[in-house]
Amino acid sequence: MQARDSFGNLCQSGSDSFSVQMPGVARENICVTDRNDGSYAVEYCVPAEGNYQANVTLDGAHVAGSPAPITAFRSALPAVILLIWYSGNSTCNATSELAQAV
Repeated sequence: MQARDSFGNLCQSGSDSFSVQMPGVARENICVTDRNDGSYAVEYCVPAEGNYQANVTLDGAHVAGSPAPITAFRSALPAVILLIWYSGNSTCNATSELAQAV
């Protein structure tokens, strides 16, 4: 995830309170890591192939585009992770968009 300010510029610092929850996925199988540069890594392990929903929040409020659909399937390739832009009430005064990376 990448935080952006109200002008769409990338935030350069971290400390925002992003949270990701996915119904059907145990909380301990989802990890959000602050990279301290305005970006946040999201890692998750789903119990089975199928359709999931990522609920992405900042300080308890959904960011735009959340919940986001996730389709999990077996692959020999590395997993593609969700890419999220947020701008609104973050430490760099970030409004938000959600986009899926491919």
